[in-house]
Amino acid sequence: IFVSEGSHTASCLAVSTTGDVRFWPSIAHDGSSIDENGILEGQEFDQLMTLSTQGYLLITTTCHLVFLQLLVQGGRQRIVHRTIKPPSGFFGGFGKKFASIIIGMNSNAESENKLIKITKESINANEHSINVLSDYSLQRWQFTNNAEQFLFEDQDISKKIRDFFRSKMWPNRGNLNEPIDTWLLDMQTVDRGIMVLIAGANLTITPQVFLALSK
Repeated sequence: IFVSEGSHTASCLAVSTTGDVRFWPSIAHDGSSIDENGILEGQEFDQLMTLSTQGYLLITTTCHLVFLQLLVQGGRQRIVHRTIKPPSGFFGGFGKKFASIIIGMNSNAESENKLIKITKESINANEHSINVLSDYSLQRWQFTNNAEQFLFEDQDISKKIRDFFRSKMWPNRGNLNEPIDTWLLDMQTVDRGIMVLIAGANLTITPQVFLALSK
């Protein structure tokens, strides 16, 4: 629910679990609305994030991003949307693909990549940094003047966390194949960077779970 610049009445934008969008230009006239249906291509809606004057970012439970705008075209109000995806070429997301080739990081390919946290850092009214943390990866985007730039994606983050706990908590264990359970729990932006709350456990040694902050 929001009040547009120059308006004296509140508007409302709502999204259903299946990705049906409804916009009421005025909540005083709840019978007058516009709709856009089925925009998530079978994904499940999680949350809606405001990008100031630019529009809205719709996020699914599996980290799909959809950019929404409320526009007036030909004197009529419309809901305009487009799906946002990382570059698909070989040199797009090169670090991720290089890690997959060299290290063999494709073990998560068949599992759903569940959203853990999305954060926004506003540089000004028209420029925002968006970070998307999931079970297997960390993405960073830059949104400026209704256009987005994909900055990077780290799909090696789970391995980095396992290596961190192995070196800090169990450095004398020689078996590198010993299973270490890790969890990505939360994320916040700190001084233009990212702080991630992580947890790790080596159940072959102890049931104790250790927490750490990674920046």
